[in-house]
Amino acid sequence: MEKEVSVAKRFKENTYVNCWSLNNAESYALWKIYLGGSINGVAIKSTVSKLIHCLETIDKKAELTSEIIPESIEMNIPLLQIDRLKIGEVSYKNHIERSNFTKTNLAITKKEFYEYEKEIRVFGTSNNQYFSESPEEYDLSISDGFHVGIDIDELIDSIVISPYSPLWFKHNLKVLITKLNSSLIDKVSDSEIMINS
Repeated sequence: MEKEVSVAKRFKENTYVNCWSLNNAESYALWKIYLGGSINGVAIKSTVSKLIHCLETIDKKAELTSEIIPESIEMNIPLLQIDRLKIGEVSYKNHIERSNFTKTNLAITKKEFYEYEKEIRVFGTSNNQYFSESPEEYDLSISDGFHVGIDIDELIDSIVISPYSPLWFKHNLKVLITKLNSSLIDKVSDSEIMINS
């Protein structure tokens, strides 16, 4: 049991996850939870088939950005070398049976009280995450993630603005999107909940 707990802890520290909700409609509760008290935010709407297709078209290895490796840590190998990205629907259960104790199940299992999220995850595991006994060095070694070259024009169906956002946020968001990727401007839409209307 101690070995399994150790494996699970190390795997958790080495795994990078991108989370999506499988809800067909907007969720009032998810807006409240994920905005975390803020009124401004966006939700990206897509389909599972588009997500899978976009993942299939990228390189088998994740493209890592130089910002990931802290300058204060000198290593001969990259901080991260990610296994092939995988995708899976989250299973909600309070524990994993020993016979099903696999890395994939560790990545796509959550406690039952999160079931309302209806989550699907894209995940990858680092083969060579830096570890240190020193808390300071450990904090420096934690990566904020990595860049995956994906076709967002193909992936994104719509960029939904929070139902709580004021008009100035919508205006500034459109200005920003026009500057960064004008092909997405027609995909910006208001929330169906329309709290401010």
